Amino acid sequence: MRRLRRPEVCGPETFQKLIRTPTIQQRVLALGIVKKPVSEADRRREELGRLLRHYGRAALYHQVWAEPVQNVPQAYGISGVRLGKVCRTLEVPVPPRGYWARVRKGYTIKSQHCQS
Repeated sequence: MRRLRRPEVCGPETFQKLIRTPTIQQRVLALGIVKKPVSEADRRREELGRLLRHYGRAALYHQVWAEPVQNVPQAYGISGVRLGKVCRTLEVPVPPRGYWARVRKGYTIKSQHCQS
C-alpha cells in the first residue's frame, strides 16, 4: 500500500480513485497513510475543550469584569481580538462599550452581567 503513494508506481489520479473504495480506505487509514477526516462538529468540540483547558471560563469571566478588556489579553499573551473570540466561543459575557469610562466618571452602573 505504501508503494502506491510513490508517483513512479501509481499516478496521483489513480491513487485518488483507488482510495475512494471503502476497503482501500480502511487499509490506508490502518497504515496511517491518510488521516481520517474530521467533521466540523468534532473540530468545534475539540476547539472548545482546548480553550476551556487553557483559559478557564470562570477565571476569564472574573478578569473581564474586574478590569478593562484591553488589559486582560496581556496576561494571556494574546491580542484583544483573540480574547473577544475566546469569550464568544466560551459564552463569557463582556462589559458593553463605554462601561469602564462610565465607571471612571463615577456613574453607578446597574449590574447587567450574570454570575457564572
